Amino acid sequence: MNRVFAIIVFASFLLVSCSQSEKMKRFNSFKSEINKDLIHEFEKHLPFSYDHSYMAKIRYAANYSAFGLAGVSVLYQLDESEFHKQRDSLLNKSIVPLKSYIDSIAVESSNSEFSTMTVENKIIAVPNVDIDFCHYGDTCLTWQDLEIVLLEYGQTEAFSEAITDSPELVGISSNYSIGAICSQDKKEIIYWFFIYSLE
Repeated sequence: MNRVFAIIVFASFLLVSCSQSEKMKRFNSFKSEINKDLIHEFEKHLPFSYDHSYMAKIRYAANYSAFGLAGVSVLYQLDESEFHKQRDSLLNKSIVPLKSYIDSIAVESSNSEFSTMTVENKIIAVPNVDIDFCHYGDTCLTWQDLEIVLLEYGQTEAFSEAITDSPELVGISSNYSIGAICSQDKKEIIYWFFIYSLE
């Protein structure tokens, strides 16, 4: 019996190790295609390393050509104390007062690839939580429960020379946004980084 238990534990460990390394492999592949300064701006906001996140949904940079969007969303499930600590920190870093755009997001959530909000007469991309985070019964979020925090946005040359599938994007100025979404009910925070086109 002990031998069977040991085999099960070892097999479980291998399975977890493989899935973690695959997750990091995908994230590192994505990172290699993005301007190093820009990806550093995103990573400095993460409370823990990417491999400690609960879930990651990656859209590869190559999809920018097809969908007008590339990016990564990283979800952390936190205990109550850590959630409130991270949430308070994010609200202090927000570049837009929370109440000034919270109502506009639900109205502008029609794009199937991302939702948008208006800030200083500019359209900013944010994750489409109805689609991105409600698959196969994992974690479903609704706009009514969420606080959206915008940390950075602007235009820059977003792609590095490593983007072999779409080399024409190198040197082109793209829109980008970095932010977080906090779910009070689930004690979860999603950190997002998008490069996007609104044309």
